[in-house]
Amino acid sequence: MRKKNTFASDPSWVRVLRKSASVALLGCALATNAWAQSKDLEIAKEYVQNEDYVKAEELLTRLAKSKENYSSIYDEYMLVLTALKKEGEKEKFLKKYLKEQPDDLKAQADYGLLLLNQGAEKSATAHLQKLVERTQQSARETEQLASYLSEKGQNGFALKVYEAAQKSGLGPYHVQISNLYYSQGDVDDAIQELVSWAEEDPEAVESVQNTMQNFLRDDKERQQLEKILIEKTQKKPNEIAYNQLLLWLYIQDKDFYGAFIQAKAIDRRERKQGGTLFETGEIALKNGDFEAAEEIFGYLTKEYRESPFYSISRRYYIEAKEEAVKRIYPVDEVKIQNLIQDYVQFAAEVPNNEEALKSLKNVAELYAFYLHDLNKAKEIIREILTSRRVTEDFLADCKLLLGDVYLLAGEPWESTLLYAQVEKSLKDTPKGHEAKLRNAKLNFYKGDFELAQGHLDILKMATSREIANDAMELSLLIQDNLALDTNTAALQEYARIELLQYQNQLDEAYSALDSMLVVYPNHSLTDEIYWLKGRILEKEGKTDQALTLYQKVVDQYGQDLYGDDALYRIGRVQEEKKKDKEKAMEAYQRLMRDYPSSIHTQDARRRFRNLRGDVLN
Repeated sequence: MRKKNTFASDPSWVRVLRKSASVALLGCALATNAWAQSKDLEIAKEYVQNEDYVKAEELLTRLAKSKENYSSIYDEYMLVLTALKKEGEKEKFLKKYLKEQPDDLKAQADYGLLLLNQGAEKSATAHLQKLVERTQQSARETEQLASYLSEKGQNGFALKVYEAAQKSGLGPYHVQISNLYYSQGDVDDAIQELVSWAEEDPEAVESVQNTMQNFLRDDKERQQLEKILIEKTQKKPNEIAYNQLLLWLYIQDKDFYGAFIQAKAIDRRERKQGGTLFETGEIALKNGDFEAAEEIFGYLTKEYRESPFYSISRRYYIEAKEEAVKRIYPVDEVKIQNLIQDYVQFAAEVPNNEEALKSLKNVAELYAFYLHDLNKAKEIIREILTSRRVTEDFLADCKLLLGDVYLLAGEPWESTLLYAQVEKSLKDTPKGHEAKLRNAKLNFYKGDFELAQGHLDILKMATSREIANDAMELSLLIQDNLALDTNTAALQEYARIELLQYQNQLDEAYSALDSMLVVYPNHSLTDEIYWLKGRILEKEGKTDQALTLYQKVVDQYGQDLYGDDALYRIGRVQEEKKKDKEKAMEAYQRLMRDYPSSIHTQDARRRFRNLRGDVLN
């Protein structure tokens, strides 16, 4: 007789076991299905990435049968249906999706764009307008919708989103709005938007300037901004933001007379004791607009005698006059003597001021380079160096000048020692780089081109644009004239002549250049020789002869090292010495056209506009 199976005879256990088995089987099935769908989606994404849209559609369409997959497949499925131009399938899927996810902003935007593509502009506009209204209360949704619409090429609707949100108190979105206007080619509205931002929030002026810098790329756009700002200034003369933006614009364009007018207005209204004027004058001085600098500092010393900027402005005023005198050839020695008197008088008025010592340094420089009294120059510099009031930076300036004086006196070893001291004490600073550049030039004069090139290779990466440009120019001179000729005799002779020119031995230098043209006919240095001859003639006041040689450099050697420099000098000579406005404008215009990357292009543009009379101050 068999033993009775108590488990089998109990119906409740049977039911439990069967149910457990069924659940386990169902769980396995579901897990397997989920894994399969996940794998299908992964494969579909790979197809999309490889732009195999037909295979991707087959998998995604199968996945789209289950509403649980809608969110995970949305982006890929919409992309595939768009690529395959299956608008009907896309519309069906969108409607199904939105029924499940009505709050999905991107999907709602896609539906509006779908209507737009179908030609249902009225319905599309109404639909998208509802989305605009929806996002007005949420910064996150505003940025999400506007970015998406812009990404889809709907900048007009993106603008509406930002403008509505900004009007409702979100934002500000001035930068985004101006960028959208600009992307549509609407420069005027882009500028107006940013100007309005500066007007609303004075603290935003710097941000406005940074944004404008990105799209003020040519004269037309800059003039447009200038016109808008001037019109607004005339309507609201007490709105300081307009003056600040005009000041910034004029400084960008190196129009320092225009900047002077705006700086005056800002200082007057803000009671800055001449601070804005001083900064503007300093920038003008550094950028070589000595006439404007002289006017600005002259005004400062007259109108702001109690200002903390008075002493330094007084020295800068004399310095600006000095620079203007030194650039009119031949240099008038009587005017040099007058400048020395101005500096000495100023130093006597402020004997315990650092500006007095800086003035005396300028006096030493005038004695050395223009009156050729090297002993007097050395005496003044040594006297300055004994002062306990000398800062490290100013001490470096004086040592560099003393090194220059020794070079003028034909004592290069003393120069090298002084330059090296400055380079060592102020390593990796602009002043240290300046000392290294002087040593590079000294090695060039001595004919040690390899050592000079070693210095120049480092300096080409200097933070100071002026030093980097000078280093690049001298480096190219060496490279261009040694690349095809291993014999350095011609370059050594040219370097020796450069030193003679530096030492103001102009007649000897000019004669030696003539000899070089005979000894080295058709040498790669020929353009440099004509350029240097032109510079010497200009220094001697022989304007017509200098113009002839500059023109020769432009016409015959325009693609070489000094083509842009020669064209710039033609413009300056025609403007300042010959007073021929048309020929000066012609030279500046050609420089802007043929040499857009030249260091002279920006100044040429400013001068051209001034001569044409289209600068509105």
